[in-house]
Amino acid sequence: MADFRDEAIRQVNERYNQIARANLHRDHAHFIKRTLAAQIIEGGYVPAEFADEAALRNITPLDLANLINSKPNEAAQRELNRQRELLAIAAATTPADLPQG
Repeated sequence: MADFRDEAIRQVNERYNQIARANLHRDHAHFIKRTLAAQIIEGGYVPAEFADEAALRNITPLDLANLINSKPNEAAQRELNRQRELLAIAAATTPADLPQG
């Protein structure tokens, strides 16, 4: 069973690593934007690049911050899904119980 479990874990991690590689730039940009948005909502400094994007969208920096803050964190959701799969693998008692995916 340990070999089946190890292989299932390897497959899950490889699948999520492929997704992460394909989304690296976007995930990083979203992380930066979410961090800046939280600061701006709290009344913090608005960097020029953030203000420029708000202007491109014809909205205020605060409106852009609120828009960003309202969107789901896709990277965090993917990690939650990965953890669910790993916990299902850990709970499996027979090879038939292992998640297929």
